[in-house]
Amino acid sequence: MNMNKKILAFVAISISIVLMLSSCDETEYNPISKDTYLKQLAARKNITIGSLYNYSYSHSGYREYDIYNKVIAEEFDIYALEWEFAPDELWTGEYEYDFTYLDKSLKFAKDNNLKVRGTHLLWYAQTPEWLKNGNYSPSEVTTMLKEYINALFTHVKNEYPGILTEISVANETLIDSETAGNYGFLRDCIWVEKLGEYYIDSAFVWVHNVYPEGKLILNEYGNELKGDVKAQKFLELATRLKNSGIPIHAVGLQCHFTIDKTDIYDEPFDQTKFEQAIADYQNLGLEIIITELDIRINDDQKGKTDAKLNEQAEVYRQIFETCLKFSLVKNITLWGFNDDLSYLNGSAEWLPQKRDWGLIFDADFNPKPAYFSITDELE
Repeated sequence: MNMNKKILAFVAISISIVLMLSSCDETEYNPISKDTYLKQLAARKNITIGSLYNYSYSHSGYREYDIYNKVIAEEFDIYALEWEFAPDELWTGEYEYDFTYLDKSLKFAKDNNLKVRGTHLLWYAQTPEWLKNGNYSPSEVTTMLKEYINALFTHVKNEYPGILTEISVANETLIDSETAGNYGFLRDCIWVEKLGEYYIDSAFVWVHNVYPEGKLILNEYGNELKGDVKAQKFLELATRLKNSGIPIHAVGLQCHFTIDKTDIYDEPFDQTKFEQAIADYQNLGLEIIITELDIRINDDQKGKTDAKLNEQAEVYRQIFETCLKFSLVKNITLWGFNDDLSYLNGSAEWLPQKRDWGLIFDADFNPKPAYFSITDELE
């Protein structure tokens, strides 16, 4: 080998080593074949598939934001907003609004040909503090809420037409108890206190009047398994709204499930009861949307094992198998996709574990067994 060739060979080897070393500190994302992206497979079954989206992970402040954005854009049709649509983020004063981060999240969807679900318009946990502490009269709250709805949806319609296609109008409106409370089975919150027991009806009508292009959803947890009292009360509420001519288009089933069979924190997943519940909603004639799907594996606080991951994959498969039997199940949305970015890690205060692995990609954005059980079922 002459000297020039030796030099060229040395340079080539050096570059290879530098590139190899530089990649060691970065997460590697090995994309799945485009033939098996979730949304492509779901389209063959006439459904769409979604994920939770969080702007905090979608920009350069998060180290792996480019991978996060890539997975969102490649795998999903629609995403649900985590905090960017929340009243305590947008509604800053009596007639004052800040749409900064809502705009950012809608622009990302527009740029990537995605649709967005707004979650949630009314939820007791995201009421602005200034409103809760303001000692306003019922008529004042009514006027302010109607103006907020008008300002919000007029802005979205004018600036991002066709992007916000679904709205969770009311979330977690029912109590967990089998015994009625102060407002029947409605959860005690500022909305029922100020606007009365038909506040849900009013909210659906007000949104529809200004944003008739939106699919309006009544969303809840604990309504996923037939035989549960809450599932029955939710069915009764949805039935009343529909039969009263309220513009409700879909019911949302959160579906925060667990592989645990001991019924410590949640009723164990039962495919038969799940199918029976969905049959009830289909018979009502409303669309069914799985809005916040994840499956915990650490309720026993013994950590992650291959056996647990395989069991999780089987529950995911059963959920998709069941949903695909029903023509009115139009969308299945996961409550995120990366295990490290899940609310289950520190924000699920009602659970004893501070760590869990409930989603279909691991912390390094690699697909887990659950991912492949879903794609197998879709295929």
